[in-house]
Amino acid sequence: MHLKIPLLLDPGPLDNEVVRSRRTAAHGTPPTLKEDIMGIEDLAKQAGDFAKENANKVSEVLKSEQAEGISDKLLDGAADLANKLTGGKFADQVESARDAADGAVGNE
Repeated sequence: MHLKIPLLLDPGPLDNEVVRSRRTAAHGTPPTLKEDIMGIEDLAKQAGDFAKENANKVSEVLKSEQAEGISDKLLDGAADLANKLTGGKFADQVESARDAADGAVGNE
């Protein structure tokens, strides 16, 4: 089963300068900080609404083999980065946090 997640943003590059230039071109002025924050809040609300409306499907997807593979790569990368930044000083805690997060996503 594949869950189709609606595309909430233009698939083009989304660095700040591109977003600002698109906004400027469309409206004649760059967005204000308040407008930037409001845009983020709107996006977060859309994501939350989508998750609520599709809770069963989202749950199925999060427990899928594909989600397990993706989450393992992301969590391994985050754990490696944390260990590099701390010189491995907190390796046990990092591994514990990584394992706890891994238990919440995927099927293993």
